[in-house]
Amino acid sequence: MLPESITALDLSVLDFIRHTLANPVADVIMTLVTYSVEYGISLILAFIIMMFIKNMRKTGIAMLVSSALALILGELALKNIICRPRPFMINGSVDLIIKAPSGFSFPSSHTALCFAAASVIYLFHKRIGIAAYIYAAAVAFSRMYLYVHYPSDVLGGIVLGICCGLISVTAIKFIGGRIELSKKKKLRRKGAITMTNNIPVFGILGHPLGHTLSPQIHARLFELSNEPAKYEILDTPPEKLESSFSYFKSLAGFNITIPYKIDIIKMCDRLDDTAKRYNSVNCIATVNGVSTGYNTDCTGFTKAIEAMGMTLCNEVVMLGCGGVGRMIAIETVRQGGKLTIAVREADMPVAAALCEEIKAAYGAEVKYCLLSDISGAFDLVVNATPVGMYPNTDASPLTEEALSNISANGFFDLIYNPAETKLMKMMKEKGVSKVSGGMQMLVWQAAVAHTIWSGAEYTAQQVQTISDEMMRLV
Repeated sequence: MLPESITALDLSVLDFIRHTLANPVADVIMTLVTYSVEYGISLILAFIIMMFIKNMRKTGIAMLVSSALALILGELALKNIICRPRPFMINGSVDLIIKAPSGFSFPSSHTALCFAAASVIYLFHKRIGIAAYIYAAAVAFSRMYLYVHYPSDVLGGIVLGICCGLISVTAIKFIGGRIELSKKKKLRRKGAITMTNNIPVFGILGHPLGHTLSPQIHARLFELSNEPAKYEILDTPPEKLESSFSYFKSLAGFNITIPYKIDIIKMCDRLDDTAKRYNSVNCIATVNGVSTGYNTDCTGFTKAIEAMGMTLCNEVVMLGCGGVGRMIAIETVRQGGKLTIAVREADMPVAAALCEEIKAAYGAEVKYCLLSDISGAFDLVVNATPVGMYPNTDASPLTEEALSNISANGFFDLIYNPAETKLMKMMKEKGVSKVSGGMQMLVWQAAVAHTIWSGAEYTAQQVQTISDEMMRLV
């Protein structure tokens, strides 16, 4: 049993809902909402639908696992340990409008099941996950409205559900990574993957590649995950790209950089959702002869922003709208940010087209303007232009005058060479509190590639250490 003081407070909340919000229309709506979860109807239906959608199957399995875990811990364990009577049993004056449920009250199983499933969906697919959370919240409220659960029962169900969702997703990702690693090892033993002295071969594809830090970054990542491997520089001129792809495909995995992130798409057997979304491939994994293209730049960018202590959910201004800029623009909108794109005059038509594309795909209004006309208060400024990159280190995409017309809490420069660009210095002098270069993004996107290839996972501290080491090489 929970303390009487909590029950008294719970009952006062329930009585408030009953006396102020109850009406015939709400009675019907809340009854339908709560019955949609009876016998797991909505969850089973969602699971069946997900099994028919290839890129949702993992989500469906994790959702099923999380729901089962929530049911076992909540309905079978906690309820029978705490043995809390339901509120209508305490307040006998209430006439229920649904059939009186059996069993004890804490925690709310309906709530736990819905929040477990919603958490899984959110972790795999954020936009759909938000809708799932709204539905879960409606179910949770219906349990209080119908006087069959206390607010603290619902709160307990929310916490239990979210925890079960997190546990399930972590477990599914870990198991999936181990399975992929096992497949890789089998292919290596069969000779399907290129080996050098029994060591798997990876590589970086691009042209020219004299400046790349990829071999050093990946060598450190392989070292941290205790994986012996060789990493080649695959400097390939355009005329030899297609004829060389059979060799690239035989590698244990490879990265792609400028100028082939789009050209390589047509050579892949299939594309991951990230590659489809951003129309760009920078990582390929081949399993059982099937090459799959991924885009890890996006995750690398968002991880780097998180490392700054920033988010994309507020006012964001992006300088430039090229290949990587397009990705950043889409991801900012997907995460709920309000975006402004600032470009040079020659790129205004490109910016306008990108804004229209985003509006059509996501229903979001994105502003655009000239770099010289940018003004206002922003949470984050992102430089997605190459202006200021080595060897032109004295250049900046923003003039002193343009910079004086804006304020910002953070600035992220995708450029990693030099370690501190001219615009980074200008931002610091202006008093911007959080300023970062692009090295963390470079290392994070490489780390995500390792997760795809072998299931290896890396901590933020490990990535920071490698970033610091690479900065000393720039």
